[in-house]
Amino acid sequence: MLSLLIAACSSATEDATTTVAPAAPEVTTTATAAPAAVPTDSPDPANSLNPATVLSEALAAYADGYEFTGTATVNDQEASVVSGRWIGGDSQLLIRSGSGEVEYLITAAGQWARLPDGEWEALDGTPPTDNPLAVLAAPDSLEIVSADASTVRLRGVFAAETLGLTGDPIEVQLVVTNGTLVEASYTVDEDGAIGTSVTTFSKPSDMTPITVPAS
Repeated sequence: MLSLLIAACSSATEDATTTVAPAAPEVTTTATAAPAAVPTDSPDPANSLNPATVLSEALAAYADGYEFTGTATVNDQEASVVSGRWIGGDSQLLIRSGSGEVEYLITAAGQWARLPDGEWEALDGTPPTDNPLAVLAAPDSLEIVSADASTVRLRGVFAAETLGLTGDPIEVQLVVTNGTLVEASYTVDEDGAIGTSVTTFSKPSDMTPITVPAS
């Protein structure tokens, strides 16, 4: 845990002595200054937080489910948008790229895809039902960039393979607000092409269970 440093300042009391003119009996008076105000330093919230704990609790807040929207750009041009929800191990998502889009259902019973106005088609392979956010739980390194009363910004470094990519480790910016992860983003340079991924998260507005398509 990072150290919490609080600076303190001491107050001082000053005495002053005044002598009255000798025309009257000499009288000596002493005036005491009021105690000086003690400045109070507000501790930096970032110094009192454990980044691993902040991230762990932010991910745990979505244990039952969450909604998400992820936007990928290449050289500042939108490449794809993925949106959907994850509820108790099952996923429902829509992927849009260019003028095309595909909808997916992923459950323990199987996975399906369909084009707009099309029929659901079963996909081969074992459906991935692990929480996709679990990949963010174990960065190679993690630090707090800034923090205030409601928002903590973290910087984590992950192996590219952890994020389903290849190449050098990737720096991911994580934003936690009111104890929940609200954004994860990163930028990569692939042979001069700058790719950026920004994904936002929120508690699900729809907790309806995700079910398999009717046969």
